[in-house]
Amino acid sequence: MIQYIAKPRRAIAEVVGSVFLPPDETSILEAYISPAVLTVLIEYPYVDRDHRSTYYNNLAMRHAFHDRDCVRLHLFTNQFAAIDRLTPETLPEFQKSYWGYIVLRDTRTKTIGRSYIHPHALVHRSTGFLTLQNEHAHIRGLEFSVLAYPWMEQDANISRCAHVTTWAIIRYFSQKYSFYPERTLHEVTELFDSQTRRKPSNGMTIPQMAEVFRETRFHPQVYVQEAFRDPQTFLRLVCTVIESGIPCVGIILIDGKPQHAVSLIGHGPLRSPAELSPAQPGTIVDSCSLYTYLIASDDNYLPYTQIVKGHNLRTNLHGNVYSSQDLYGIIVPYSEKMFLDAIWLHDTSLPAVQDHLLRLPNDRVYIRRCLLTSSRSFKRSIAHHCHGAAATAVLLSVEMPKFIWLVEYSSAEEFGKQLASHRVIVDSTAMNGDPLAFLAIQRPNELVINVAKTDRANPFQACTVDSGKLPLYTHNLEAA
Repeated sequence: MIQYIAKPRRAIAEVVGSVFLPPDETSILEAYISPAVLTVLIEYPYVDRDHRSTYYNNLAMRHAFHDRDCVRLHLFTNQFAAIDRLTPETLPEFQKSYWGYIVLRDTRTKTIGRSYIHPHALVHRSTGFLTLQNEHAHIRGLEFSVLAYPWMEQDANISRCAHVTTWAIIRYFSQKYSFYPERTLHEVTELFDSQTRRKPSNGMTIPQMAEVFRETRFHPQVYVQEAFRDPQTFLRLVCTVIESGIPCVGIILIDGKPQHAVSLIGHGPLRSPAELSPAQPGTIVDSCSLYTYLIASDDNYLPYTQIVKGHNLRTNLHGNVYSSQDLYGIIVPYSEKMFLDAIWLHDTSLPAVQDHLLRLPNDRVYIRRCLLTSSRSFKRSIAHHCHGAAATAVLLSVEMPKFIWLVEYSSAEEFGKQLASHRVIVDSTAMNGDPLAFLAIQRPNELVINVAKTDRANPFQACTVDSGKLPLYTHNLEAA
């Protein structure tokens, strides 16, 4: 029989026991779960597919007994003492207070398994804009949902940081898009070529992580910081990927060597454009200059920790001291049809458009924001938020590939109001170096459509429209 026991946050250890919740794990939960979590609903036995996959393929072979079942902790901000309080009638009330769940497994050490924790459930959380998904949990026939990023600890035997990071990114995409198959933690440990034993694990190399992504229908690309002309150019690439809502692997340098992997899943609040160093009118500044920090999901710590920008290291949540200078490189799990690389976009495609077609006024500084998104999501956004504008009617009829590069330009005042005055839409399937890679250029009172695929002598079709100010596209990341 499944048991449900409701307990105050600091009383769960006495119910769960030290097998599932050793003293060091108890200390972590007591220190970093928010005091706003008033009730923890303890569920046992819980069948966790990731733990079962490693249990049957490894733990069951060991001499010591390991429980194949798990304990699941549900986090609520309202106070109750009896499971009978959860009914179909009270579901709306309890849904509002539900902040996710934590799975505990019998692995002796690092017992926190697959978990979905809302950022608000953690103290010292890193606020900002995050790649989150809706995870569903069922309690006695009632369905609850939480916005979170998949996370677990490495157990240091079957899984290491590279396994967990790769698993989390695949889990995020497989839950969001049916095209990507789900991989259990054990499957991740088996998807790459290895000439030595896999258990106990020594981790994965960068090529092996890329291989796991490739075996899961992604088309990964590895970028190494030292290959870029300066750290800011590399950081711009990282921020472009994050702004696109694509969680990626961040390879961390420890003692000068790439030895750790985290998921890069968001960025902190944006500084005011007024805080930027004075720049000459007509200058274009990338929006990543306004980031306060990057946000990572690290299996060594509870999720949503910071990676500070620049050289100055400072003690971070739980004592880690990562900065953007510690990023050796990233592995980006691109979709098959994301051909035009961000590097080519910044270095070739955009300069040609900005110099000859965009016509930005040269009396002010402009903030540029670049991101990948699906054309379906983009059209849905403008249909709802720019309804009635003449430019919207035209853009909704423009043929677009599955994914597009969206580039928005704002003055400092406009950016503060979440508005843009100019926009460029670029074909993500274009050839690198194609001078006609853009699909549309939108500027005040004018919209230019690229119709180069037709037999027209002039590949551009311009129409006068009253587009007004354009709301920034904000559908890739969740504010938290």
